[in-house]
Amino acid sequence: PESVIKIGNININFDHRVVEVKGKTVHLTNKEYSMIELLALRKGTVLTKEMFLNHLYNGLDEPSDNKIVDVFMCKLRKKLENANDGKSHIETVWGRGYVLKEYIDDDEYSDNNVSDNYQAEQVKDDA
Repeated sequence: PESVIKIGNININFDHRVVEVKGKTVHLTNKEYSMIELLALRKGTVLTKEMFLNHLYNGLDEPSDNKIVDVFMCKLRKKLENANDGKSHIETVWGRGYVLKEYIDDDEYSDNNVSDNYQAEQVKDDA
């Protein structure tokens, strides 16, 4: 049996190091795959940038600046969002790190929509 973790529409196949969203392969770099692999293995747990650096570099040639984690995460999120209606399932926990969540609160993805809806409500009330 293959080792696959499913989060929403995202399937992560550990045996083949493949990530699929809605049945389509998402092409990730080795570093991006390593990040989603770590997130999936520790699903629901907040992971610090240091944990990602250890996982990505195993302590070898580790960059001194952990901002590289943000860069990889940004690229990974974009790829997942593009394939999955704007949802990556990866949440930022400010000052702590990142967490992969099974269930996502749509509000988090629609900050702009929240204010649009609010304004729309206001307009209706005035009419």
